[in-house]
Amino acid sequence: MKTIGIIVLLLVQISGLLPGSAIAQTPDSPTPIWDRQTKKFISQKQLRKKIIPATALLLATDLKTPVPVHQIIQIIRHLESNNRNPALILSMIERDKQNAFQIITQRNKNENLTAESGGLEILLTWNNSGKPPWQQIKPLFDFAYEKSLPLIAADFARHEVGSIHQRGLSGLPDDVKAALLPALQPPLPPADVIRHKARLRGDFCLDLPPETVDKLILAHRSRTELYRHILQEQRQQFPDQVPVLITTPDHRIKDAEGLPLIRIAFQDKLDESDADFVWLTTTRDRPELCQN
Repeated sequence: MKTIGIIVLLLVQISGLLPGSAIAQTPDSPTPIWDRQTKKFISQKQLRKKIIPATALLLATDLKTPVPVHQIIQIIRHLESNNRNPALILSMIERDKQNAFQIITQRNKNENLTAESGGLEILLTWNNSGKPPWQQIKPLFDFAYEKSLPLIAADFARHEVGSIHQRGLSGLPDDVKAALLPALQPPLPPADVIRHKARLRGDFCLDLPPETVDKLILAHRSRTELYRHILQEQRQQFPDQVPVLITTPDHRIKDAEGLPLIRIAFQDKLDESDADFVWLTTTRDRPELCQN
């Protein structure tokens, strides 16, 4: 049985700290990947070398812009070709839809299909989810089925999010409550509160009532800790594997105990990213959602 590399693809809007001088280099840079440690641009070949020994990966991209699916597949393919067979941990899919992956696997087996995720979008109710168009993300799932990569739904179900909104920490699902509480009980540092409030103001284009803000921040933090818990749990179950999480940049996953992460962010600019590597992408102009 092949060693399974667990890739946690976090499709995330990552904010970080990159020098202003680096931003000036981006338009003409032939190597659009910024290495935050060395403060230099590196090639795709250099990035591939750096991720091979990884114990865990985080791939972050903004879901409001075209998702760089082909670059994501390149990274997964490189791990798979080096016998790190990644398992995709998907933060954009609710845990109660895990069975959808098995249904498509069985369908493909019955019909002798090898790389087909058609129909999965119906089981996931994707088109009613507010996520990017299915045809944009479908190649990632096709590749996963072609290579028989594990797919893991990592988000709370909608009723679980509702329970957290209504009951706070006591509303956490029983199966993960004990694991998440230690990280969620301490109060947030003031800087993190400011960051969350700014994010919510950008999402809703207005200042929400304090009680609503507190509930939304707790739900967001709970999701972040759930993703980290799933990473850690996968590593414990499969010690020889490499976890990779797919989520959105506003989830800043801290290194799980004994599970250092390599974070790769797909962005159209370098500013405000705490990722280890920023892979610069080209995005279409989009309207300012909060314009009056």
